[in-house]
This record gives sequence, structure tokens and C-alpha cells, in this order.
Amino acid sequence: MKRITANNLSKREPLTDEQPKDAPPPVLYNYFAYGSNMWVPRIEERLGKVVFSGVTRLWGFKLTFNAGIERQYGPYVNVEKTGKMDDSVEGVVYRLTRDQLRLLDQYEGLYNRVIERMQGRDLHIYMAICDRHRTATGAMMPSYITLLKRGCLQHQFNDTLAKILEFEADNEIKRKAELALYEQWLLLKRKKKSRKK
Repeated sequence: MKRITANNLSKREPLTDEQPKDAPPPVLYNYFAYGSNMWVPRIEERLGKVVFSGVTRLWGFKLTFNAGIERQYGPYVNVEKTGKMDDSVEGVVYRLTRDQLRLLDQYEGLYNRVIERMQGRDLHIYMAICDRHRTATGAMMPSYITLLKRGCLQHQFNDTLAKILEFEADNEIKRKAELALYEQWLLLKRKKKSRKK
């Protein structure tokens, strides 16, 4: 697994209107999307027009719901390398320019972009390193779950959709528990204020 920085990428510039028509085409990189970017309108909202290359499975990885920073943001979906060929993650491969990858780096700031060699091609994948400081276990935002489900339905990812639906059920229980804790905290705060008066 190789960590990516802007210096690792090709120095060739993407095709623009100012370049002559016989200029070489832009260098395109394979990006493996397994989260909200699976849904084409979502990624095009972020990056503009993208080249859809197809769908695939990332073997030796598993899908998790732990990316984030506790009590700040998250959780978001993540992939973890297991090395077990029974584990796999469904996803979409897009062909992106260097500028699109750099822009995606800004959107995916929580994650590290790495390259994995899969089925004879390099795939750029965003993975969060989760440790005790960078793991989220709370409730996922319903709007984010909706984006995940739309991507699964668009590409007929039944395995991933089943995992998301299972997580969504657990997520609802977590949301209710968090709301109950918040209400208890508000009640305690009000009691403290009334004692001061």
C-alpha cells in the first residue's frame, strides 16, 4: 500500500481549452468509490463530469462504519484491509484527472489516499486509519445513509445495500440513545441553573 501525495502524481497537465487540439490526452487515474461517491450525481456535484469505468469488487477488504472523530463528525463508511480473499467490498471505478483527484483529496480530508493493485490495475482508494483517537461510533447522518443507498441501488450492489440497511437499523437505536442522553444533559443543566437562582 503506497500513500499518495501531490508530488507522486504525473506532472502532465490535463487538457484545457488553451492547449492545441493535438495535445496528448490527460492522464486518468482509477478511483475506487465505495461510499457516497458511488452515486454518480454525488461525485459529479463535487468534481464535475467524470468517466465511469465500471463496477468491481475489492478483494481482501471489508466494509466498516467507523471513520470519523468521536463527537465531532462521523461515522462514515470505511474499508479495512483484511487480506482474506473471502472478504470483499463492492464499488465503482471512475477515471479521474489529476486535478479531480486533488479536489477529491479536499473533500475526503478524513481519509488517506492509497494505491492498491487490483486485477492488473492501480486503484486509488480513500481509507481512514481508525484508532482510539480517530474512530466514530455514534449515529450516522440520515442524509449520508440516503446517499449510500442511492449509490447501491444505482449499481445494484445488493451485498452493500444489505449491510447499510442493517447498519441503519442499529443507527436508529443509537440516534434514540444519543437523543435521550442529550435530553438528560439539558435537564441537569436546567436544574443547576434553577439552584443558582
